[in-house]
Amino acid sequence: MVLCDQAAEGARIASASRIIGVDLNAKRFDEAKKFGVTEFVNPKDHDKPVHEVLAEMTIGGVDQSIECTFIVKELELEKFITHEVSFLEINKAFELMLRGEGLRCIIRMDA
Repeated sequence: MVLCDQAAEGARIASASRIIGVDLNAKRFDEAKKFGVTEFVNPKDHDKPVHEVLAEMTIGGVDQSIECTFIVKELELEKFITHEVSFLEINKAFELMLRGEGLRCIIRMDA
């Protein structure tokens, strides 16, 4: 889980009563629990579309839904990196984060 862990953590912090993770890899459920996922659905375990499974589980549907599809070859990670600092400048990275002046900061360990 990359982006989905952040979405689940956000839902947990917002006091969501149920956080349902959907993934084709059932091995990810234990890791997802650490971020607040309370239930897990593997679409391969059902004979109907996953949205129908979720509607049945929730008696009509969920209040909020976040899709986190992670296809590495289509993701342009470079555009999310807004700053780069050396390890000696790690405090600058925190300042940028706290001021909301960047998305992601790379911290180089070489200096």
